[in-house]
Amino acid sequence: MDFSEFQSKINHYKTTQLGGMEAQFKLVPKLRLQYSEEKIKNSNPKKAAVLALFYPNKNGKTCFLLTERASYNGTHSGQISFPGGKIEKKRYQFTRNGT
Repeated sequence: MDFSEFQSKINHYKTTQLGGMEAQFKLVPKLRLQYSEEKIKNSNPKKAAVLALFYPNKNGKTCFLLTERASYNGTHSGQISFPGGKIEKKRYQFTRNGT
């Protein structure tokens, strides 16, 4: 998608309701279907956040940033993911010039 077209749709994306748990359960592995929304809430999950950074490439097409996790002996080793982690108390807002 051209980046200018993407920018023109941002307000629509901001006001569109997210799919929530129902949408997440459509994509989970079968193993995780054993968890109900209630069971998940009762396990007191940690809040987290991701960064979805969209930018135009040199041809004006919309791109977004992903990271490759480090390789280690663990569950998420080597996965491709959005940058993110725990929610920070302080919010940052950046402008086009990075300030």
